[in-house]
Amino acid sequence: MTTNQNRRRMPTTTTNWCDLPLELLELISKKLAFIDIVRFKSVCSCWKSAAESYTSSPNYTPAPEAPWLMVSLPADHQRVQTGDKDAHYFWFFSLTEKKFRKIKTSFEGFDYPHVTYAGSSHGWLAICDFNKAMVYLLNPFSGSRIDLPSISTLPNIVEGCNPRVCRVVASSDPSRNKKFFVVVKYVSRILSPHSKLAFCKNGDEKWTYLGGGRLCFTFHKGHLYVLRKETLEVWDLGGTYPMKTVDFRHGLGRVVTGVNFLESTVVNMVDSLGELYLFGKNIRCGKTISKEDFHIYKLNFTSKEWEKVECLNDQAIFCNHSDGVMLLSTRNLPEFEENSIYFTEWRKDEVSGLLFSLESQVTKEYSNFRWMGVAQPYVWIVPNPW
Repeated sequence: MTTNQNRRRMPTTTTNWCDLPLELLELISKKLAFIDIVRFKSVCSCWKSAAESYTSSPNYTPAPEAPWLMVSLPADHQRVQTGDKDAHYFWFFSLTEKKFRKIKTSFEGFDYPHVTYAGSSHGWLAICDFNKAMVYLLNPFSGSRIDLPSISTLPNIVEGCNPRVCRVVASSDPSRNKKFFVVVKYVSRILSPHSKLAFCKNGDEKWTYLGGGRLCFTFHKGHLYVLRKETLEVWDLGGTYPMKTVDFRHGLGRVVTGVNFLESTVVNMVDSLGELYLFGKNIRCGKTISKEDFHIYKLNFTSKEWEKVECLNDQAIFCNHSDGVMLLSTRNLPEFEENSIYFTEWRKDEVSGLLFSLESQVTKEYSNFRWMGVAQPYVWIVPNPW
């Protein structure tokens, strides 16, 4: 009998991959990067349950993830109305892979021409549907959605006024901690050109006022830090009423209070590795970008002063076109250049992805693509599989 005949007579077995033990599937999940976990979950319900069991464990520590740059909703909103197959996808540019990826999610219920982005927090995207006067937190990777209080409940808004939501920030990951807060920065177009702050706890039906005249804000070690022209405020939102626990003059002088600075610079605060940073970027850098176009400070909590930062060492800044910013360590993200700033720049009718090195002061493109300029901002977001 020939070898081929022997092979034909050998019994065959069929492996049902959906029946693999849960423990084995969880071990496989531990070896996967984020995008592979997304694919892993889409295989079948058993694999999805295994991945979710692993990622929802209290002992789970997510591996450092590279941020993705999310591009806007389809510029031609008619594509949504005509059932274009790509209309129900989020589009991202992965700097690691140097290419676009699209993630399918649920857009049901959004009134597209009136939808805008208002930043990202912990892998969740803030979406404002002004036609429905609603604000949502949406995880574009898992499809999970949280409805926030209506825009109509924002304090100090006269009936008939159309407030503009500028930025929305969550205090912690809503998928990991249900006792989170959300702070919104908004502008009443009719009453005043100055911004205001309001917040809500998870489950609240309306927003609570925190005052006006703020420049920027962020959460740091469970407290809300709010920068004003002359002072830095620290708020505890966990009690029955919001309480200002610290209020001191920040000592930035004309860096913040100078009229020219405010008119030409987008200012942000960001928490990173237990430190609190202030980052400013000139709105119009011009054709030649220099170190003077960026302003970086770190708060000295002992002296209560902002100290100028000349070098980020093994960190990199990722700033949105609007007022969102991330400061991430590059130790476990070797594909990114340390001591650098990644940003988008509007030039004529296109948007370019640029990288500025604080050491060499050289600007280069981090991609070879071009986007047509659209009204929606481009948002950096760290993928979150929950």
